[in-house]
Amino acid sequence: MMTNSVELVAQLDVQNRLGEGVIWDAENACFWWSDILSSKLYRWHLEGQPEIFNTPEALCSFGLTAQSNVFICAFASGFALFDPIKNDLQWLCKVDQDKPNNRMNDGRVDRAGRFWAGSMRQSGHGPLGGLFCLRDGEAVKHIDEIKISNSLCWSKEGTTIYFADSPAQCIKQGAFDLATGIITDIRTFTKTNTNAYPDGSCVDNENCLWNAQWGSSKVKRYNSAGEEIFSIDLPCEQPSCVSFGGPNMQHLFVTSAWDGLSPDDKGMYQANGNCFVFKTPFTGIKEQVCTSF
Repeated sequence: MMTNSVELVAQLDVQNRLGEGVIWDAENACFWWSDILSSKLYRWHLEGQPEIFNTPEALCSFGLTAQSNVFICAFASGFALFDPIKNDLQWLCKVDQDKPNNRMNDGRVDRAGRFWAGSMRQSGHGPLGGLFCLRDGEAVKHIDEIKISNSLCWSKEGTTIYFADSPAQCIKQGAFDLATGIITDIRTFTKTNTNAYPDGSCVDNENCLWNAQWGSSKVKRYNSAGEEIFSIDLPCEQPSCVSFGGPNMQHLFVTSAWDGLSPDDKGMYQANGNCFVFKTPFTGIKEQVCTSF
């Protein structure tokens, strides 16, 4: 299938410093995403201009709950419930308080309704991050020694977990026990090339993984064997996260970032920080609602 089988139907000029964490809210028919470094949350109903909400600190990733407009969140310093409409925040637990140079990062709800999020070292030297699952109000670490946790998602049936340590330029997979959340048999799923760093991912209805590849101007699709089978070229250098949504789950939403680049760049990458919406022949999977926190 060629790139021209997808159509760019919207480009949102939001100029996010670090757009991330996009999810589709089927109940309210809208996409939500955050600008982590600007402490902003965005909502867009497939038309018009996005609405913008302030967040109490950097919102790194989030998931749906059974309550409309209330999200399970990985803020920079830990897990919380947050209602952006009411500006209501309920902390559940802090993470890595002994590691002041770390913050939370990419996260998602697994197929059993548990919220997971990874952490990352922001700069320089010091302790590395990990991958955590929120269980009974506590952050339980499952994987350690991660520089920048990303690409977190699960196979359609939920028994394979995908994740990446972005600087290693490798997406890994592991066997995932849906009942316990235990991860075993971790191995390489696919490697990216020299200018491509795996960022946010999602899985579609055919069990293929989509990955936004920071630094490469591309989103790539891999089959379950880790083979690249499709690619979308983007008018930005730093795509950061992907998610399917829309009335038929066939719109692919891609966030991006201008952080680390010159704001005076007038070349092909001047759209860094914008969001891109593609109509595709592919079908995504609705986000799981978090039922355990």
